[in-house]
Amino acid sequence: MDKKMFIEKMMELLDLEEAPALEDDLGNFEEWDSLGFVSFLSMANKVSATRVPPDKVRSAKTLGDLFALVKKDS
Repeated sequence: MDKKMFIEKMMELLDLEEAPALEDDLGNFEEWDSLGFVSFLSMANKVSATRVPPDKVRSAKTLGDLFALVKKDS
């Protein structure tokens, strides 16, 4: 997954009207709750070649941390 696609997916998942920055703290998003967590895991596991561990998602502090879990290594 590239950065543009990640931002688009996160805008949908977090119900945002403006594109967030990768440096944005997850705690600043009202929609980043247990449902957002599960929705992210579902999306991440669909786009990632490997399963994204829930504990890594729990330890994420920023959108960039989440992006690092799903970005395409190239």
